[in-house]
Formats: sequence, C-alpha cells, structure tokens
Amino acid sequence: MIIRRHKAAPVLGNEKRPPGVRTSVEWAHLAAVQLTYRENTPSLSAEQRSTAVQRVADTISTPYIPSRRRRRLVDISVLKRNRSRTTATPPLITKSDLANGPVVAVKVGDRVELSPLIDVSSDLLLKGVPIRHLARRREMPHRNGAYFSITDDDLVVYESQLELQQLMLADFDPTVTAIRAQPFRLYALHDGLVRRHVPDYCLFHGDGSMRIVNVKNPQMAATPDVIAFHAWVAEQLALGGFPHEEFTGVPRVVEQNLRNLAGCRSRLWLHRYPLADSYLAWEEGDTIGSLEWRLKREWPKSLLRPAIRHLIWHGWLTTDLTVTLSDRSVLERVA
Repeated sequence: MIIRRHKAAPVLGNEKRPPGVRTSVEWAHLAAVQLTYRENTPSLSAEQRSTAVQRVADTISTPYIPSRRRRRLVDISVLKRNRSRTTATPPLITKSDLANGPVVAVKVGDRVELSPLIDVSSDLLLKGVPIRHLARRREMPHRNGAYFSITDDDLVVYESQLELQQLMLADFDPTVTAIRAQPFRLYALHDGLVRRHVPDYCLFHGDGSMRIVNVKNPQMAATPDVIAFHAWVAEQLALGGFPHEEFTGVPRVVEQNLRNLAGCRSRLWLHRYPLADSYLAWEEGDTIGSLEWRLKREWPKSLLRPAIRHLIWHGWLTTDLTVTLSDRSVLERVA
C-alpha cells in the first residue's frame, strides 16, 4: 500500500499552513481509511472515520524515526497523547493484598483484572493482551517488533532479537498450542517490600500445561543479581504451579535454519505448492536435493524448495537443524 504525500512537509504547531499541506493528524485520517477500508467502500461518515483513526491510535506505538526529514513529518505531541491514552495504569498493590500469596494483574481488553496467582486459569491468560506497553524510542538498544505466529495465527510482540529467537522456537515447537507475550504482572513480597515482575512469554501446551519463559542474554544471565532474581521468580511462580524457564538463545546455525524455514511457514499461499507430492515422494535416505531431483520433471525447484521447508516447519518431515540446511540435509518422514 502506498500513501501519496504532498511534497511539502506538514507544518506543526501554530504556524500557518500553505495551501494543500496536511498535518500529521490529517495524514493519520487518510492512512486509517486506507488501512481499514477497501477502495470500493462507500464514502465514510464522520463516526466511521473517527473509529478508524482511534483503532490505529490504539494499536500503533511511537514509531522509530531515523531521519530529520521524518521527524518533521510526525507531530510528536499527537503521538504522546495517543501513547498516554493506550497505556494502562498499574494497579496499586499493598502488603496487605499479598498476605495470602502472590497476585497477578492480567490485561483483558481495556481493563486490568487482579487475581491470586493460585487461581489464575489458562482461559484468563488466553484472553489477555500484553500487560506492558511496547515503546519504540531511538535511544533503545534493542530492536522490537511483532512476529506473525502460525501457532496463534496472529501477531506476537517481541522487545529484542533474542526474544524473536524464542518466538520462532516456540512457533516451531509442535507441542505449543498458544503463545502470549507479557501475559501478566506478578506482585509478591520480597524482604518485606512489594516486588513486581512481567514475564516475557507464557507458552500453552496441548496437555493443558503452561510454561513461563524469561529471555536474557547469556552475559546478563550469568550475573549474580539476575541469577538471584530468576530464582525468586521461579519460587513465586511455583506457588501457582507455573514452571519457569530461562532462555538465553540458540546456536547461530539453529537460528539461521529457523529463519529460513519460517519464511515458508504460512498456509495461506503454500497450498498451491506441491506439498502432497513432496510428502508422498519421500523415500528412505532421501536428502533435500535428492527429493527435489526426483520431482524436477513435474515441478520447478522454485516451488519444490518452499514446499519441503513448509513440511519441515509443520513436522511432516524432519531434519537435523544443528547443521546448515543444504541439498545434503537428510530427511525423515513422520507418519
């Protein structure tokens, strides 16, 4: 989608505007209309236009602005107002509230629900959205964003490239049935003081179990403070029956293989590819190259390679991901 802009930059503040120049708010109106409605949609009413703009404002955080020219095109005051409007105020938890054990806050829609940790159900967490606002600022050292999860058929946010690794690994895991980022805020007592923590991810499994994952780079995970903190988090989560896991990354070759396979994970367009033929043509001892060679007269390689990677991602075929994927990668078929 391309939004055509006037050559002149929008004039911000109380300055006079030349003819034909729109402010960033007006550009947001146009972008919202193009994002929300198709070209053949009848003319919009004022209420529909306001709803579309509000929907965009509720889902988009402050964007990364790389250049001075881009900074001139964005009304920072409007973005700050939108950010403050979408950020939920954390509830006030006192020591008396934690007398019977840890408490968690789960954000469902626009409201925050409080519940004892021992009473938290998977249904409540599945309905929740990230409890923490995903900010994007130029001074942030990490690159955050959203990953389209095939497991959830929806976007899942991440705050660093290491969290993106964890997301791809969880999305690749056939035992994981749902992924929730920043599922709740945990409140518990520590040395007589109220301490809070937001886990990075909650993974739901087919057997009904849930697993909490915190992501840390190996250097930070080895420091005494982080070791002690994660031990405290694991102790508190165990009171509610939540196992805790610390993720510090996967080998570089595994990450590269996952990225290559993830590009062919979608079911929306690969149904036109030779998925069934590739699966049925497999023979004992086949490699990716030999399977492609056997089918090359019927299908071009440009279609066979994505189909085989799609089958590997969804578990119909397996291979060793600890070595770089190539034509010599040995394939095994799952019945």
